[in-house]
Amino acid sequence: MGYPRGSLTRVPVVDDVDSQQATRLSLREIWAGLVRPAFSDSHFWIIQAMVVTTFFIDLGGDLAQNAHLIPLPGFVWIVLLFVPVAYGGRYFGIVGSLGAALSGMILVIPEMLLFQHSVEQQLGTYSITAIMIIVAFVTGERLEEIQAIKRALAATDELFRSQQRSSIVFENSVAA
Repeated sequence: MGYPRGSLTRVPVVDDVDSQQATRLSLREIWAGLVRPAFSDSHFWIIQAMVVTTFFIDLGGDLAQNAHLIPLPGFVWIVLLFVPVAYGGRYFGIVGSLGAALSGMILVIPEMLLFQHSVEQQLGTYSITAIMIIVAFVTGERLEEIQAIKRALAATDELFRSQQRSSIVFENSVAA
């Protein structure tokens, strides 16, 4: 246990190690979150709209590259999937970031199979997809840790205010 910096009274604070272990999701919890997404949450639908928009941008980039309208390889547009991955991690933690990454893969991989691509383009797409999964894990986990620390700080502040209120009541009490 530690104590908040700069406080005159000693109020226990949850250690970072304790809060990290308490907030880590098990693989079962992650799987359950991916299988049963939060359909009622508007952020879920914003993530899905971002993924679909990125898919259409990627599809347009592929079509334009195949028609020799732009010199960029079509897989470059997949990098935009990092936006919904980060957004999903922000609102749903590791489940949200992984869900966004998997939604993007569900749309992008079949598109890769429909159009003719060079080996370099396929490797580029699969490399970006693999990196996106890794980033989804790291982003989601880190954002969950940040949220856990914020919750621990809020609980510590509430405990500190409660202690102050009780000490004021005790000091002003006639019976004491």
